[in-house]
Amino acid sequence: MDDHYIPYQKNEMEQLRREKAAYGRKMVRVRNQDTPELTGERYLQKKERELRRRFVRILNADKNNAEVRYRYGIFLMDRKKYSRAIQKFEEAIKINDKRNRTYPLEKAQLLKAHMLIGYCAGQLLKGSLEKAEELNIEEASFDYSLKVEGREIQEVMLMLENATEHYTAYINGKKQILSLEDYLHYKAGLHGDMILISFVEKDVFIKVGQHEKRNVPNDLSALLRFQLETILEKGMVTYDDIRFEYESDRSWATHRKYVSRINELAEVEDAGEKIFKVSEGTFQNRYPQSFELATSNYIVVFRQSQFYEDIFDY
Repeated sequence: MDDHYIPYQKNEMEQLRREKAAYGRKMVRVRNQDTPELTGERYLQKKERELRRRFVRILNADKNNAEVRYRYGIFLMDRKKYSRAIQKFEEAIKINDKRNRTYPLEKAQLLKAHMLIGYCAGQLLKGSLEKAEELNIEEASFDYSLKVEGREIQEVMLMLENATEHYTAYINGKKQILSLEDYLHYKAGLHGDMILISFVEKDVFIKVGQHEKRNVPNDLSALLRFQLETILEKGMVTYDDIRFEYESDRSWATHRKYVSRINELAEVEDAGEKIFKVSEGTFQNRYPQSFELATSNYIVVFRQSQFYEDIFDY
């Protein structure tokens, strides 16, 4: 598709990529200083103006360039222009579906575009909630001179409370609370090749880093959850746990096959580990019938309420 470009347009994109990368590296160095040098800030301001002009020039010249809209979305997001960033990410995704697109998105860019829309929306929500807290909600609720239009204020407050609920996560054995923003970061693979096991969305899935997610078959989802919850609580799950608490009538050999099927979902090229392993034997118990976690680089996320089920089901 890039072959349709004249050399000038190709050079523009290559120059944009180089300048954007150099600007990003410089911005990190300057912003991480306790007292940023004035020359560093001036450099950033100058480069920001140059980058914006180059972005606008390419945007106007090529209406079917998905990549430049994705990169401009990140540029805007870094400047906290979240509404405009969402617009550019959505444009990039839409253009990427066209047959006559010029510079398409790579698979990782397409994934991150979807995730960053969620991130930007979360930042807008956070800002709106902070602003709402500055207002006198109770006074507004009982001010009958206010014209009531649509939902009552208390109903809106309830919606906001639901929207700000969090997730329960176990990261390498440590229990934490995740926000939607945090969850989307893990789902986008921004923490390396960590194994994500998610019970948040409509389908239970396993995802390693930025690799594609793999849905857990329906016949294994409930078993996977039981095994993980038991291991996170006790350190292992025994065959007796599975038989008596999970009420399974399947053999030990069958459950070993189930575990093998689950482990296969975490197998990716050049990365990934097994999720479960059979516990090692001891002198007293040489052939234990129990499973333990085989990986030490994982996050398991559970939903805390029904609210997010409604969101992710659509």
